[in-house]
Amino acid sequence: MKYGFSVVVAILSWACVAGADDLADLPDPTRPYVAAAEPAAGAQTAKPGKLKLQSIMLGPGSSYAIINGQRVSEGAYIEGVRVESIQPDGVMVAKDRERRLLTLGGSQIVKQR
Repeated sequence: MKYGFSVVVAILSWACVAGADDLADLPDPTRPYVAAAEPAAGAQTAKPGKLKLQSIMLGPGSSYAIINGQRVSEGAYIEGVRVESIQPDGVMVAKDRERRLLTLGGSQIVKQR
């Protein structure tokens, strides 16, 4: 038992150092949120059908939605698609001449421009 405590401390220290590289990939939770900017010219973009609405948060001063795991607000771009409006029943997005209403159950084409 004389060396038991020292062995446990050595193993725990090694485990902490060995796992430090895995922690480097985690996002900083204290970093301020920055809205997605308009995509650069020539950037590859996704079709509106590949977007999945996961959550809608409405507030008195601002509203945002979670689409494909990213927090977006009105006017933001996600995968080349512009978020036009966030409503209680869904999120209106547009790309080129196509508009879609993303809902928590799926998406639908609203109208062609």
